[in-house]
Amino acid sequence: MDRVVALIGRGEPSYFITANLNYAMLVERMPELAEVTRGADFIVSDGGPFLRIAAWKGGRLPERVAGSDLTFDLCRIAAERGYRVFLLGGGPGVGDAAAENLRRRYPGLDVAGVAAPAIGEPGGAWEEELAGRIRAAAPHLLLAGLGMPKGEMVLARLHRAWGVPVSVQVGMSLDLAAGRIRRASPWVQRMGWETLHRIALEPRRLLPRYSRNFVFLVRRLLADLPTDLAARASRRRGPGRT
Repeated sequence: MDRVVALIGRGEPSYFITANLNYAMLVERMPELAEVTRGADFIVSDGGPFLRIAAWKGGRLPERVAGSDLTFDLCRIAAERGYRVFLLGGGPGVGDAAAENLRRRYPGLDVAGVAAPAIGEPGGAWEEELAGRIRAAAPHLLLAGLGMPKGEMVLARLHRAWGVPVSVQVGMSLDLAAGRIRRASPWVQRMGWETLHRIALEPRRLLPRYSRNFVFLVRRLLADLPTDLAARASRRRGPGRT
């Protein structure tokens, strides 16, 4: 939150990324998405596996920052500091319902605009029309629910034209805020079972995706295993010992 506040104070267009395991898999497959990632102001880990893998590799990630929490945290900060917020994406009526619920939850929140355009080919007329709506609303913060990786690629390509100090793709969070889907209970989240909860809600869409993510994770861990084991052995020996 402090980083977002600092970026808004700076006033220059920027975006950041909430990366989960699916995003990591897509980055490996899509060179253009890797470039999008490098252009982000910062990246947060929206995935428990990243924390455990970082610890195994001798590094550290402070915590998981879930996109499903981020929308609410950012709107709370916006209400407290008087930032204008723009909601982009979601299905029909999702943005309006999310705006209503968020205003009720955070009194004083200024949702300056809502849009759910049909995202067409790059360079299409929709881009200038959307940019005009966003510039007219002059938000400090833009929350996008455009799907992965479409949302990240749209933000990277257009955030300068929009002129918004901070933009971020928040995935299903607009649907959560609109009350269209239900998040797992806190104890399920603490146990690390939120993925199972989401699969239970949308098995046809999510089970194939999570299966691909699991295969990707195992393949990458096995590929890195010799190097990781050598590094762990070196850390145990300590500096200067062979």
